[in-house]
Amino acid sequence: MNKDERSVKMAAAVEAYAKFGVIVAAAKVCGISANTVKDWMQKSAKFKKEMHEAKEQYVEGLELLLTQRIHEGTIKMA
Repeated sequence: MNKDERSVKMAAAVEAYAKFGVIVAAAKVCGISANTVKDWMQKSAKFKKEMHEAKEQYVEGLELLLTQRIHEGTIKMA
């Protein structure tokens, strides 16, 4: 994979990680292995930061959804 292809795959991995919140799922959608994503995270501080931000975005989305469901009464707090 050349540098341009890698950049495209990295951006796609960040986007998929924000959507799925799981490295394996994000990698699969991008046609790469989870080990490749983890390797990129070890070698690139910028990519690692972007992945961290994507995870935060995913978690915030889950929190919002959970809060909405609690307010709707779909989910009850114990």
